[in-house]
Amino acid sequence: MILSTAAISDYRNLDQVLANRYFIIVANEWLDKFPTELHQHGVNLQRLKVYPNLGEIRYALYERTDK
Repeated sequence: MILSTAAISDYRNLDQVLANRYFIIVANEWLDKFPTELHQHGVNLQRLKVYPNLGEIRYALYERTDK
């Protein structure tokens, strides 16, 4: 399983990141809550699990649904 973050510091790697099946989404300063589905950069994601906060970090596991 390959995990990626939603924030990409170098967009030259965007295609490689978006090719992954699983994504760790960090909600801090981006989302108030984790929606069941996310649509970003033409990719559809389904929430699989919301994890307990790691300190101040809020994150969840999503799976790509459009492959």
